[in-house]
Amino acid sequence: INAEYGTTPHTSSSMFSLLVLVAFAALALADKRHSPAPVMPHEIISEELRYDQASESMSSFVVFHEDWRDAEDNSIPVVAILPDWDGLNNYEHERAQMVISELGYAAIGVDIFGAEHQFVETVEERRQLVTFYAQHPLAFVGRVRAALSHALRRYPFLDESRIALFGYCFGGTGALAYAASGNHAAAAVAFHPGLSAPLRASGAVDTPLLVLSGSSDGGTPVASLLATEAALVNSSAPLEITRYGHIGHAFTAFDAAAYDARVDSRSWASAKQWVRVALGGADALAAAADALAPHAAFGGVDKAAGTLFRTLSTTSAVDGVELHTELLW
Repeated sequence: INAEYGTTPHTSSSMFSLLVLVAFAALALADKRHSPAPVMPHEIISEELRYDQASESMSSFVVFHEDWRDAEDNSIPVVAILPDWDGLNNYEHERAQMVISELGYAAIGVDIFGAEHQFVETVEERRQLVTFYAQHPLAFVGRVRAALSHALRRYPFLDESRIALFGYCFGGTGALAYAASGNHAAAAVAFHPGLSAPLRASGAVDTPLLVLSGSSDGGTPVASLLATEAALVNSSAPLEITRYGHIGHAFTAFDAAAYDARVDSRSWASAKQWVRVALGGADALAAAADALAPHAAFGGVDKAAGTLFRTLSTTSAVDGVELHTELLW
């Protein structure tokens, strides 16, 4: 696990602290379906966003700092989280809290399936819903656009020009479909998207796209990924595709058998850097470089500056050698 997910030293031995730790441990072990929504720190607000779209009641959510209500209009960047195939529930709330805590941006959890399907119970129902939206990508796009539109109207401090998409699994496919259909976002990150068939661009793609996929993901064959790359690479926007060796699908899903803490941590760091460059303003490059600091022990590439800043310790011949090689990406 990368350093940013390391253990925080214990600073109190009081019984109260112990009870708090036990309570959080119990929450983490609870079943996703039955556990309550995550407890937010007192300065962070999570509000339900209710609206209708295509004659269906929708229930998205927005996470933000309370003092942003008094912020200058259109000043706060946003990450919209597109859910995996079991609906918009605790997993997406956890990722939203990570966005606001680690990036300092507001987060919108985007409802795709409707207010009555916040947790899709059966695999069969999930397959039916995913198949429908795979066959009707513009319906998915309509859900995203509706959530963003209503959130921007209700929360005037959100910056419409600085919205990024984080999509997981089904939501990752949707993030790519959103960009490929000609809709603009400041950046988009697709975590282990399902690309059983190549994605086709139906409009000009101007969204910087980061695709994070496992090389052993049976839902995304190499041929399909390469065809998707060919469809997108002619756009003017940056495109980056990362394949993690020996890693399957759902490597970011905390409660999945396929969860991989190392790859989850590294992909999360890459996603944060990607959106910091897109949304972070004048000091975005410095912020992106800071994001890589915890990974120095592993070696890493500062994509913003275009340099390899440390070698991996693979052989004694290169141990401790500092390289400053210019990379093309």
